[in-house]
Amino acid sequence: MNIFIIICTLFPAFISVLICSRKEKDNKKLFLSYFLFSILINISSIFSIILYKRDTNIIIEQNFIYFQFCAKYLLISLVFAVIIPYIVEFVSKNLKISVEIKKGKNEKKDI
Repeated sequence: MNIFIIICTLFPAFISVLICSRKEKDNKKLFLSYFLFSILINISSIFSIILYKRDTNIIIEQNFIYFQFCAKYLLISLVFAVIIPYIVEFVSKNLKISVEIKKGKNEKKDI
């Protein structure tokens, strides 16, 4: 496994967790946030590169051996690493989801 793959895919999520760790002190939530951010950042980066290049074969493991590709991918990932924590915070504060379950007349409630 190439060291560039590890750096490009895992390091930006660490930056996002550092941004969130100023507000969140629970280690379990930060650990889960790391994986969430890692997935979101990499999907966003891959999607943006595919949209820019208009080629789905651009993101393959062989491209990560080239420093120029890794530098561009890391730069895009770092931009998303700074933006995504603020988007997640904004959505979590302003989006409220509630679920209401109504019991019908003939239904029995099993608890």
